[in-house]
Amino acid sequence: MIGQTFQTKHCGPATVAAYKNRDNVWVVFTNTGHTLKTTKARLVKSDRPALRDPLAPSVFGVGCIGTGEHKAHHKGADTKPYQTWRAMMRRCYYRSAKHHQPSYEGVTVCDAWRNFQAFATWYAEHYPTDGGSYQLDKDARDISAKCYSPETCAFVTQRENLAARRRAGRHAVSR
Repeated sequence: MIGQTFQTKHCGPATVAAYKNRDNVWVVFTNTGHTLKTTKARLVKSDRPALRDPLAPSVFGVGCIGTGEHKAHHKGADTKPYQTWRAMMRRCYYRSAKHHQPSYEGVTVCDAWRNFQAFATWYAEHYPTDGGSYQLDKDARDISAKCYSPETCAFVTQRENLAARRRAGRHAVSR
């Protein structure tokens, strides 16, 4: 099996890099170089195995879940960091969202935060722990900011966010 390439359902081609036994098969995803342990049965049960590459840009074509300690889902529901990250990605990279909020035209997410793990680490370090409800604001530090990044973002209350928009002459609500 070593060297055999499989076309996966969602993440492009993957090649068998190592085969220890039927329960210990290592594949490398061609598009990202990510290595994943799987089983022989998962590879041969269909012509396109349902292997998931956590580094594949599967969220709005640019974001990936990544590998690490942060979970996108818990008990069937999206985690709060994932909800925040996905909403940020949606505002920047989903065309219909820009139709409803034209002020997001040209707004991007920094390369590091296109990986959910990197964003979730920042989120865990910066989200206030006072029990309040906060929104991610890309221009809390600089009203002209056009990129979500650790340098430009902060968590603010909805009231603070709305007040800043009014001062800037914009009435679009963003998180």
